[in-house]
Amino acid sequence: MTQTTIVLNPKRTEYSAEKAAKKTMTVAQMIEALRQFPADARIVVSDYAEYMYAPVTASDLHEHVEEE
Repeated sequence: MTQTTIVLNPKRTEYSAEKAAKKTMTVAQMIEALRQFPADARIVVSDYAEYMYAPVTASDLHEHVEEE
């Protein structure tokens, strides 16, 4: 059986989380987009035009609170 790997290839275009957040998907949109893949697919993030990869784990997820 072949393992499916989903590669997130974000373009780094912003210097603040707040600016990037204005252009990003919502959680609901991400979940809907991932429905097309098998539930056991693995997710990695690529960098440097897919020269390097990083695994995505639960500890990588955290909330960024915008400062006013």
